[in-house]
Amino acid sequence: MEQREVEIDLIDFVYEVLSQWRCLIAVVLIGAVLGGGYSYMKSASVAQVASNPVTLETYESQLSAQEQADVKTMLLYDQLAEKYVTDPFMELDAANVAEGTLILHISSEQNADQLAGVFGRLLSSAEYYSYIATKEAYEGDVSRVFLDTGVAKTANDTAKVVQSLTEAIDNAAASDTVEITCVGATEEFCGNVLNDTQDYLQEKNKELTNLYGTYTINVLSDSVSVVADSRVSAMQLDAMTKYTSNKAARDAMDKALTDAQRGYYQMLQAGEEPTEGVATEPVVDKPQVSKKMILLGAFGLFVLYGMYLFLAYAFNGKWQNHSSYQETYGLTDLGTIRKTGAKQKRGLDALIARGRLRGMKELSVEEAVDTLSSTIALQTEKEKINTLAFVGGNYGEETESQMKALAEALQRKNADISVKTLYDVSYNATAIDQLAGVDAVIIVETAAKSRISEITKEILLLTNQKIRILGGVTI
Repeated sequence: MEQREVEIDLIDFVYEVLSQWRCLIAVVLIGAVLGGGYSYMKSASVAQVASNPVTLETYESQLSAQEQADVKTMLLYDQLAEKYVTDPFMELDAANVAEGTLILHISSEQNADQLAGVFGRLLSSAEYYSYIATKEAYEGDVSRVFLDTGVAKTANDTAKVVQSLTEAIDNAAASDTVEITCVGATEEFCGNVLNDTQDYLQEKNKELTNLYGTYTINVLSDSVSVVADSRVSAMQLDAMTKYTSNKAARDAMDKALTDAQRGYYQMLQAGEEPTEGVATEPVVDKPQVSKKMILLGAFGLFVLYGMYLFLAYAFNGKWQNHSSYQETYGLTDLGTIRKTGAKQKRGLDALIARGRLRGMKELSVEEAVDTLSSTIALQTEKEKINTLAFVGGNYGEETESQMKALAEALQRKNADISVKTLYDVSYNATAIDQLAGVDAVIIVETAAKSRISEITKEILLLTNQKIRILGGVTI
């Protein structure tokens, strides 16, 4: 007799899970407690860290000099990027830019060439740029507004964009002419810069006269117009290239930062200063229990327990109340006898038990024995069976008493039949000997005790001996 593949009855499995409702409630409560306890402990650890705040000195003691230098270099990159983003010069349209040009001619009886060089240096000094920035309230780097200072007019020569100030001033020293070119967002701005430049030179007149003698400044050109200037686009492209390069270097450093370096960076970025050793009492929140962790804990343990129930249901190697002889071995399911010691189910347990029967009536022990004996007696009389054996595993007095009760009831219904009760025929030689002369057998197995592998072995033995099996009964 070949054992058939057992299919899992999902509806019966649902009832199996529901029958464990007390355990399910306990599992959910335990999961909720574990989740809440975990969130409380985690919150308590965070509160402990907060009660001992990390200072700059803490990080500096953990980091090497090179690691600190890397963090400060990254901050420098941040400053350069911020300067690039906020620089008004980068918003100029090189194809339509306001440009002002001021050309001055220096006249002096003795030192005209020398004075031109002096003016070139003066108009490229930090003092001059500060003066203009104060006058015009220019927010960016004023020095970048001026493309030519102290250079003879060659407006189309783009090579002067990268020419150093020293080279420009040296070129101007051989001439008595000084040119100032201003680039800005509006023509009004450029005009104001040129006017302020002349005011600045006027303020320096007395000082320069004392040093170099009397001189005269003649304005050869003072014009403002909107033009296309390749020098502006070249400088913007150069600034963008530097920004891209700096950003790539900054991103590479950021990926290599350790946790300690990142904390140090965040403190420096926030502008925090090293403490002076003055202890302050930190404000620390009390540990709290997270509702989210309570739900996660309850649900997680519920799912794990559900998986355990499924595995136990699917891979249980013992015969169950819901097991079917027909589906497993192709034998007739004669009926089920409830154990005499089984407690009467009440309330929710009774409701689940009734649902599991799927409309079938659950008979008492006496009713089940009487019904089964009548069914078996009718079949044995029709088929002229004289000797019948009840075969099953011996799992205590309960199984033995049920089998004897069934045998006695059968003999009362059919007095001509001879009934035997045999146990463990797969292992009991005496039971095997008594099978000789038996016309048919009925398999009687105990739920939650009889092993399916043993039942298979038992049925295979009977089949090999060509002993007819009328069906199976589950206790």
